[in-house]
Amino acid sequence: MFRAFFQSKEWRYRAYGGSTAIVGFLIAQLKVALTINVMNKRFYDVWSDPGHHYLSEAYTVLLPFLFTGFLLVFVNTIASYMTSKFVLWWREAVTFSYLDLARTSQAQIEGSSQRIQEDVARFTKVMETIALTVVGSIFTLIGFVPILWTLSAGVQLPILSAIPGSLVWVCFLTGIGGFLASITASATQHHPTTSLVSISWHCNEL
Repeated sequence: MFRAFFQSKEWRYRAYGGSTAIVGFLIAQLKVALTINVMNKRFYDVWSDPGHHYLSEAYTVLLPFLFTGFLLVFVNTIASYMTSKFVLWWREAVTFSYLDLARTSQAQIEGSSQRIQEDVARFTKVMETIALTVVGSIFTLIGFVPILWTLSAGVQLPILSAIPGSLVWVCFLTGIGGFLASITASATQHHPTTSLVSISWHCNEL
């Protein structure tokens, strides 16, 4: 399935170009998230203490959120579109690849075209979920490590206070747990089928 998309002369430019674009949008989303995190400090400093700030200051710290919100919506929309387009290309490449194999196979495989369509859709959906979860989590962890490490110095819990960068390790372990849970859920909802393997095996035998 990877070879049909990433090693095909017809599809590899869209495969690697789309992958690069998606990674770029993930980095852009992280940049916007970090920007919002920086703005939050000034925002809550002003709005939580209205007695020591003017109304003009309140509007001054509020307006950047408006611009950043529009930017976040724009980036998320383009990223979502690019991801959907990338998955569609991948499905198309793999589907045509296995259809060619099915046509050359002399084995009688009932409903082969439907099985190919369903199996490819499940595979690409699982890969999309896992890839976005892993890459997004890694970028988020890298971006927020300095912030979490600094905040860890103020943790007063008995066990965590004795561990340098405790919040970083908590987030890291939580991320691993969430990743494993997502894999388990995906495997349960999209159980692996053997249709595509069967088509490839019969074609190789011939």
